Amino acid sequence: MADCVCVLSDTLPQEMSSSYQKFTLPSKEEGPFVTIASYDELTFMWYKEAQSKEYLKKWVLERKMTQRVEDLQPFGCATQTILWLVLSEGLIRV
Repeated sequence: MADCVCVLSDTLPQEMSSSYQKFTLPSKEEGPFVTIASYDELTFMWYKEAQSKEYLKKWVLERKMTQRVEDLQPFGCATQTILWLVLSEGLIRV
């Protein structure tokens, strides 16, 4: 019998594609954290702060290349250009 590997995600792909660009790291300038107000110090566990920022930047750029954009809308002049091209080719009769 083969082992079954199930991958579960905390978020739906649609939620991830609309929110990953807003991901940030906490900074010292933000002051004490509301959720962990008893701590005054910010400690990066795996990487130093600069390495963590670079990792997050690379991660976001990778998502930009691979994630589906759910709410993409053409700009007004792009819509008019596409309509003009379609009409000029005679694909649609008005």
